[in-house]
Amino acid sequence: MGCVAAAPWPALGQFEPERKYAEVLDPPTPVSGHAVVGVVVLPTPGALQSDKLWVRAAAAHRHPRIRVDVVSANGRLQGEGVWNFRVKDVEQQDWYALDVPPKSKRPERTDHLATAVQPYSSNAGSVPVFLLAQWGTAQPSEQTARIRLYVNSRRAEMFAYLPDGKTQVRCAPVDQTATVRFDAVCDLDLSTILAARSPARLTLVRRDGGSTSRQPLDLHW
Repeated sequence: MGCVAAAPWPALGQFEPERKYAEVLDPPTPVSGHAVVGVVVLPTPGALQSDKLWVRAAAAHRHPRIRVDVVSANGRLQGEGVWNFRVKDVEQQDWYALDVPPKSKRPERTDHLATAVQPYSSNAGSVPVFLLAQWGTAQPSEQTARIRLYVNSRRAEMFAYLPDGKTQVRCAPVDQTATVRFDAVCDLDLSTILAARSPARLTLVRRDGGSTSRQPLDLHW
């Protein structure tokens, strides 16, 4: 395999904004109890300041309506937008660029800003679904790129199990005093994800003393 790259031809349609992406500073939004806050290809330095977020939405797993949620670890910045997929009479590609203009300077550190792209539905299942996304560009190398999960560990030990159910990665605490929205990140090799069939089932395991809890998630690409 080479790289998971954008095709050099127009898309078989495009994502059109239903609710334009907007960022809010110091939002009054209550903190959710979700274990997984975001999943994204590990950004390169400076990529978080881009006004483009690329989403991989291959035809086999394309959702007609998607939502983007962006949130800082300290909860001071929150972004949200909704897009609908519109079919056009042109060729196909797998990556699509979404306009996500920043309202102000986003955090520089890649472990301080979580990004989630998910199907937008009122009938969400018990297993959260995330789409593969990348800031600024749509050409992550399968051999070198990494996936980052942003999670709420609630200061306990957190591990991410790969689709084989055996290989585990220990999540690392976020290096910030105020962690309101999430407090840890888990970095996985993209190649290990792509080796599984899409969607890839990952499992977060939280260990707190003698208690263990599990949260599966599905990653589409």
